Amino acid sequence: MRAVIRRPKWRAFSVALLVLLGGLFVAQADMAGEPRATFEQTYTLTTTNSMRALADLRPMRALPAGDAPIAIEGLPTLMRVGDTRTVTFRFAGDGVSARLAGALLFESFPTRDAIYYSAGKILADRSRLSSVLDVDMLPSGAANEVAWRVTARRAGVAGVLAVCASRVPDGPVASQLAAIRVIASAEEANTLRPGVVTEPPPAHLPLYVGERVTWTGFARSLAGRLPVFDFAALSLDAGCLEGAFSNSSIALQAVSPGRALVIGALGDERAWSPFATLVEVSARPAATEPRLRGFVNNFVTLKNRRVTALGDQLDRAMRVSLLAEDGAFLSLPFRAWSSRLGMFELPPRLGRYTVWLTDEQGQQITAPQTVICSNIQVTNLARVRASAKSNAPTIGLFARGQGLGDTPTLIVNGVETQAVMRKSLRGLFNQRVYFRLPAETLRESYVSVQVMNPDGYVSDTYLLDLRAGQ
Repeated sequence: MRAVIRRPKWRAFSVALLVLLGGLFVAQADMAGEPRATFEQTYTLTTTNSMRALADLRPMRALPAGDAPIAIEGLPTLMRVGDTRTVTFRFAGDGVSARLAGALLFESFPTRDAIYYSAGKILADRSRLSSVLDVDMLPSGAANEVAWRVTARRAGVAGVLAVCASRVPDGPVASQLAAIRVIASAEEANTLRPGVVTEPPPAHLPLYVGERVTWTGFARSLAGRLPVFDFAALSLDAGCLEGAFSNSSIALQAVSPGRALVIGALGDERAWSPFATLVEVSARPAATEPRLRGFVNNFVTLKNRRVTALGDQLDRAMRVSLLAEDGAFLSLPFRAWSSRLGMFELPPRLGRYTVWLTDEQGQQITAPQTVICSNIQVTNLARVRASAKSNAPTIGLFARGQGLGDTPTLIVNGVETQAVMRKSLRGLFNQRVYFRLPAETLRESYVSVQVMNPDGYVSDTYLLDLRAGQ
């Protein structure tokens, strides 16, 4: 798969039909359509630097009526390196209206050992990365079909998203999400993979123009592997969202009515899962019943446990119900600032909470949502080399995460190591720091690593192979 790396920030989803031409994504501006129901001339696919994506999306006129908007044939869930499969995506509509339809393949490539230190700067060399899957686009057998030939190149995971979207900004959007796991040998097919605890975003996020949310991913490997957080954003309507990817978080600002799909990977290095969230931006509230749409901040710490809620008719809510991971139940006060904005405070306990709102009689009036309270989360630990082409052993570690603090401590095989150089510590959700490893550690092949913040909170333990890639 030839893929394009996009910048992790975008000013607007201004939209462009991306087609594959000579292995590159290009914008196609000559898109004619029916009056009053046309796509804008462009749409945009934006990804993090560590995600590769291939989009094959096409304008399709008057799709034939069918029982389901999307049907997929030949899509495997498991492949061996060297296998080839033909996958066909078929799309249906109402027989009249046009659609934007097609498929998108995405892979996550978190930088673990391609970082080097030079002239006081930490730089990344992504030339060593290789695709999990190659995709050849085949001639379609019908106007409502997209056909791919998929070849497995190396072990890993890839996500596939099929989309069938109406042309009008408030029209329906159908999607199907799947993952393909590629293994190196048949013996791996029956290998049990240790579990991963994750908290994916909601499948549907309604926003009103002017609202802003920050969603932070949560992933914990039960096998001590490093987590994977990766994002992409596919806009279906021009300029409906602005935002930025930062570490394991994505910030969204609703700008104008329209729809977008936030796509991503969440898990660990061997067992990540794809997710997709449909973001719908409306001009003004229309809901007449209480609704909890989401949170301005779904990730909080013990220092600041206040959660700001977005919803509709929130002034009818009197209390918030919390269900903790261990089954403990709490009912706490809820403060509604307006019909669309409210606030509550989590108890001083770390963990995941399922949240819903109740009225003055204690009756549940909203569907449940999820918030996380965690004081420190490491999102990446990358091995640092002496230079881009050096095969010398690892000389340090480059850590990213949340809640690391100004003076974090690295714990390697139980021994505390202070950071010798800090790099761009910018707030709670986008912190980066470089640790030079002690000489005695460099002789080890495998090490256990933790990061401790100044408040004494310690991250999960990660097992690293310091000789990987050498």
